[in-house]
Amino acid sequence: MSAARTLRTLADLEAALDDGNDQVRANVLHAIQQDPAGADALREDGRDVRDVLLARIDTQAHAPLRLLALLALGGLGPDARTTERMLRSASLTVTTQEGMIALAYLAEHAPDRARPFAEAALFADNPDLVRLAASMIAHDTSLDVRARLRIRCVLPGPLDVTWEPAHVAALATELQGPFQAGARDLLLAHLPDAWRPLRAAWSRLDADTRAWWLDHVNATPDLDVQRDVVTDGLHDDDPDVVHAALAACARVGLPALGVDDGLVRPHTGSSDGRRRALAVRALGAWDVAWAAATDPRAPTEVRVAGWREVARAADRADVGPLRAALDDPAWQVRAAAGDVVARRRDLDAWLHPDAWDASGEAGRLALARAALDAGRDALLEPVFARGFAA
Repeated sequence: MSAARTLRTLADLEAALDDGNDQVRANVLHAIQQDPAGADALREDGRDVRDVLLARIDTQAHAPLRLLALLALGGLGPDARTTERMLRSASLTVTTQEGMIALAYLAEHAPDRARPFAEAALFADNPDLVRLAASMIAHDTSLDVRARLRIRCVLPGPLDVTWEPAHVAALATELQGPFQAGARDLLLAHLPDAWRPLRAAWSRLDADTRAWWLDHVNATPDLDVQRDVVTDGLHDDDPDVVHAALAACARVGLPALGVDDGLVRPHTGSSDGRRRALAVRALGAWDVAWAAATDPRAPTEVRVAGWREVARAADRADVGPLRAALDDPAWQVRAAAGDVVARRRDLDAWLHPDAWDASGEAGRLALARAALDAGRDALLEPVFARGFAA
């Protein structure tokens, strides 16, 4: 071993491990890990390095040294004495670092005896321990659904399950637990038949999970479930969930979701700017959009949402409010109004030199962008040429 020049015998090793200096003991343990074969060659009177380590693991006052001793013991390879010691560590402290070291050894050298400890570790707080445990028993088909769900949240893959109430409750727990990212990916990729039974657990899901569901409402193959969760979301007490429901309405469309516009219209009067803006986009109604676009007291995001919807029927927009929006202090409003102009049939008139002169500097920039967006940049040549001539 690397320390062979100073530790030539088992007695030398024992003396070093009994040294009062922690650093000396740590150095010896590291040396054993670096050269386990050399350490294993030290034998006297039927005793070996395992006997020395086993006699001293529990006497180490400092936890790091205790862990180093366990690592050194496990690194020596399979042995009945080591296995029994690791089983004891796993049975007493499977959720700690000591338990992880023991479980890693057992997974490699005594997998059958490690199984009950791996099952217990599946629900530990330490994510590394959970992943280790899951990798050990991932192919065990005799596990209950709760355990198989946890494994698939850690190790992606298909899962065959009948959605009894207890199983739905387990899935709901995983969706809002420490491995929620894996649970959500599992639901999206492998559990298309879980959405309907999971609907019954909606009220037990936290706000973040309800909002996530609404963000992925299209993944729900059942149209009735889509409608029901969006409807519930529109009435939710949590503003983020309401936002997600309104965003789903805007993204998917009220007709496709089967949601009545009467459930959305009340949100257009909300004092929450985000909620009102999303409601405007979700409804797509001219009267609501025009009122939002031209409301001088509305937050910027509400007016932007209004102009975005007005752009769908750009020729209906009155010239006066539209021209005022092109000079709005908020660049987002100017950009949205410019998009309306770019979609109008009378775009040429907006870029006539007289109209150009009537706009402020910000408005001219918005008009120029509108011409470029419409692919009509030639309309800018006369006003630019006149500017250069001046």
